[in-house]
Amino acid sequence: MYQEREDRITAYLSGNLPEQECALFLETLESNPSFNNEFLVYKQIWELTNQLSHSSDCIQSGWADLQKQLETPVKPLSLHWLKLAASISILAVISVSMWFFGSTDISFTTRQNVMEYRLVDNSTIQMHYNSTLSYAKDFNAENRSVTLDGAAYFKIAKSEKPFVIHTNNGEVTVYGTQFTVFSNDELFTVELHEGSVSVLFDGISHKLEPGERFFSDNTTLLVSSFKQASSWSDNLELHDVPLSYIISQLKLTYGLSSDLDGKWLRDNYTLSLPKNDLTACLTILNDVVGKNLAVKNQTIVLN
Repeated sequence: MYQEREDRITAYLSGNLPEQECALFLETLESNPSFNNEFLVYKQIWELTNQLSHSSDCIQSGWADLQKQLETPVKPLSLHWLKLAASISILAVISVSMWFFGSTDISFTTRQNVMEYRLVDNSTIQMHYNSTLSYAKDFNAENRSVTLDGAAYFKIAKSEKPFVIHTNNGEVTVYGTQFTVFSNDELFTVELHEGSVSVLFDGISHKLEPGERFFSDNTTLLVSSFKQASSWSDNLELHDVPLSYIISQLKLTYGLSSDLDGKWLRDNYTLSLPKNDLTACLTILNDVVGKNLAVKNQTIVLN
């Protein structure tokens, strides 16, 4: 909870808080005195640290001075000076904390909802259920790099500077286009809707054209065309995709894991599945694929 609060304050101060969350953030400041006081402290130190230059020479010099002072005998301090020293120590602790605070990434995680974020470079990102997006607090038109865990639809503002999406599986580099990325421990999928992207996977770059899909699991790497892109803004609309991809979308949407294996997971299907009725999803899925899939202990299994 505390880290999430820090992330929101950092995003607001750096100008990277999505538009739809700014109003809610300001309402919280107005209605929550404790949060407002905390924000004011962060804001003052944020403005101060942005004016400072922290060079390596300066740090080394300061450390040398401190060592000399520690080696020099000192007189006992009066109560007044002890209070002052204590105040300075507290300020130093706060400043060091804020130094690290100012360098942390900003992170947003969706739960059981689809959220859309607009970044300061005017790119928009629509995030699927249970997905996480993070980026450095200095994200701007010159530094366009984010990290994704889960699924998201990107509409990237055109720029001479590339926009890079980092995932656990590989990277997607673009200059201005529309596409979907899905990445977890098992799959890595990129569907290009408009423009062009370069997908870096296992050290090899794959350039996609509009209407092409990059797909990789633990055993298969495939670049193929698609007639209609998959989506999840309303229902799960999955078009001509492997069953393993469909299972992964169910896991993401409903917060499940899976214990499935077999070549039958590579067969392609086209399905429309609800996002609020797991029982209906399994019924439709079993009718189409001719299997008996079930959920036991939050895990999709084959009976």
